[in-house]
Amino acid sequence: MSFASPRVRGWMLVGAVAISLRLFFVLGRATLPLRGDSIGYNAYAIHLLDDGRYIDGSGEKASRMPGYPFFLAAIYSLSGRSARPVQIAQCLLGALTCVFIVVLLENVLPGPWPLIAGLLAAGYFDLVAPCRFILSENLYQLFLAASFAGLYRLNWKPWLRAAIFGAGIGAAYLVRPEVLVPGLAALALTPLIKELKFDWSKSLAAGIIIIAVMAPWIARNRIIFGRWIPSSTMGGFTLYSGLALPLESLGLLPKPLYFPPSGTGELAADAVYKDQFKSLWVHTSLKSRIKAYAFDFSTLFYPFLPGYDATFMLLLPFWLAAIILSLKRPVLAPLSCAVLSSIAVYTVFAGPVSRYRQEYAPLAVCLAAAGLFELWKRKPELLKRAGPAWAVLNFAIWSFPQGTRHFMLALRNIVFR
Repeated sequence: MSFASPRVRGWMLVGAVAISLRLFFVLGRATLPLRGDSIGYNAYAIHLLDDGRYIDGSGEKASRMPGYPFFLAAIYSLSGRSARPVQIAQCLLGALTCVFIVVLLENVLPGPWPLIAGLLAAGYFDLVAPCRFILSENLYQLFLAASFAGLYRLNWKPWLRAAIFGAGIGAAYLVRPEVLVPGLAALALTPLIKELKFDWSKSLAAGIIIIAVMAPWIARNRIIFGRWIPSSTMGGFTLYSGLALPLESLGLLPKPLYFPPSGTGELAADAVYKDQFKSLWVHTSLKSRIKAYAFDFSTLFYPFLPGYDATFMLLLPFWLAAIILSLKRPVLAPLSCAVLSSIAVYTVFAGPVSRYRQEYAPLAVCLAAAGLFELWKRKPELLKRAGPAWAVLNFAIWSFPQGTRHFMLALRNIVFR
């Protein structure tokens, strides 16, 4: 393919806009001190470089998946142990994610719509913000977008598409294991859609590749811990947090949050957190549990992160519409299934954290572009009238967010209290 072709020029345009916006966002702000999850990722990377062991500062050996710490270690080894080179590298990865979004949609949407999607992705805050933080979202977004871009290259041989999808989901698993839920859900659905030209043998091949990528990490854990640990040793904590944290926020937690005693091993802590979850489940009513998970679910749609995220709200109705429209356009169904299953995972695990919507943001942007296209095709006059009004409303809220924040908090209190 020639660099002078319109398609490649479109990729280059999207990449240039995306990298420019990300560098402006990152370089115009001071680097942040390490805190929260960033401390753990950094500790693993430092130990990889200093003594060649995958271990964090407290001696834990599998509390974090290896993908992002290895990425950090690679950047540190090339440019020193500071956040700025990591941020710049993540700007490049974020721009590449936007290009993959264009590639993904080229066999799904006609004319300029894939390019429009790429430009929307270039400025979409949930795809821009992760470039600044020492967190795994940026790398995860890249692998997720790449895997689905390979799946949707309908002009490529199905076996190649299966291999790319399997390798991409496997790589994303090494960053964040929850990708197995949306990845396998989409993989199970894909052979049922004629337009995708992907039968069960290709799904099986992709599944085998995913398992092959997973195997070294699982085998390593088996050797070190003497038991099968398919992801990380944080499963009990995320399960407990998914119920306990929203209950605490709602004033419904029957006893204080549990924290294991200092010095508790990671396997012991994981087991105790699972027991704490079971106890909490038994000692809370069905109504309280429904409220807790509804709180987790609603947090994924909360428009402040912490400022008003106008880009999220601007595209939200269009990707929700595309999920409904996928019933009539089955080619969108794997994307819709992946987004919905991701939302389900983050509703049950880890607690009320708006940032988790960043994980599936690449696929949400793809669906938003599809929703915009369908609305433009079916009801262009409605889009011409309502679209600008919706954009102006979001810009106004972004400019004066306090009233909206107070309204959202008041609404939350009415619904959940």
